[in-house]
Amino acid sequence: MKRFSALALALALVALPLSSMAQGGLLGKKGGGSSGNSSGGSSGGSKGDSKPPKTEERPKSGGGSGSTSGSSSSSSSEGKSVIRSDSARGNDSGSLKEKKRRTESRSGPVQYGSQNNITSQGAPARAREYERPRTYQGSPSLAGQVNREENVRAQNPGRYRSGYYAYDGRWRDDDFYFPHYRFGYDRDCVVSPWYDYPHLPGYLRADRIEWARPLIEFRFDLGNYNWRYQNQYDRWSDSYDLDQTLADLVRAFERKDSRALNNLIPRRSTLDVLVQDGYWYRMNSDDFYDLMLDAIESTRTRNYKIVDVRRGDGCIRVWAEHAYLDPWNRTRYAYHIAIFQEQRRGYELVQFEVRPDRGF
Repeated sequence: MKRFSALALALALVALPLSSMAQGGLLGKKGGGSSGNSSGGSSGGSKGDSKPPKTEERPKSGGGSGSTSGSSSSSSSEGKSVIRSDSARGNDSGSLKEKKRRTESRSGPVQYGSQNNITSQGAPARAREYERPRTYQGSPSLAGQVNREENVRAQNPGRYRSGYYAYDGRWRDDDFYFPHYRFGYDRDCVVSPWYDYPHLPGYLRADRIEWARPLIEFRFDLGNYNWRYQNQYDRWSDSYDLDQTLADLVRAFERKDSRALNNLIPRRSTLDVLVQDGYWYRMNSDDFYDLMLDAIESTRTRNYKIVDVRRGDGCIRVWAEHAYLDPWNRTRYAYHIAIFQEQRRGYELVQFEVRPDRGF
């Protein structure tokens, strides 16, 4: 019995310091004191039941490709938006990936998987001017014209555009809306309406167009229309549809307004494009919508001004001056000639041309 009592007493003496150590460790973890482990003790403070700080919600306007559901301990560069700075009025273009979520391509998924942005390689100190490939619709042998141009290009490398100079070196080909660009001149492409815009691709796939002159020859013999921009127009006015069409054209470029552009270009239709060299091609309206969206979203527009409006029977012709900053921060000008035809839902774009000079 005495032997058993002595053994029990010894075991009790050994267990006492062990239980004290365990209790102290638990208290240290709860209270965040010096006895707790270093990873949990620094955030506890003086109160043992304080909650960890909340992760700040990312602003909606700056949301890039980084996920908000990831760990808050990730480095700041992982969730950082790629934002193109833009000082022009109404041209906060947002992040490169946010643009894709805001408006979807009409003409199919964009899957280039390539990089033809020359800015990513270090843009030159000043812009370079390029010749425009000359191909004439109506030639006895269009293939022969293209083959001759191919020989000229081979003998004079660098004569025509290749690639593009985006404002941001991180821009990729997949950031465009139109999925059928060609980034260098060859026999399988045609000149894009945006050939003179250095930050946009200069060519389209030839199988996306049809060589054809316009089906309708419009006459504008009802005189000029003096138009002024307003935020709202009189819905009961005889000129409401005309006023709204012109306002949508301005809003599309100056505010990067895809809804305004949607009002101008119908789905599942066709329209004619005149290239300055004197030939026409016809293309799907959904393809052209994506082309326009690229020009609107990807250009630092300073001003889009309606210069002249001529009226015809159920149609209007609009001359507009597009002032924008190029990738070298120079102000450049392009002149758009757009013909709209009156339909049941208002005026719709049926012909389009881009010129480097005013022309009248």
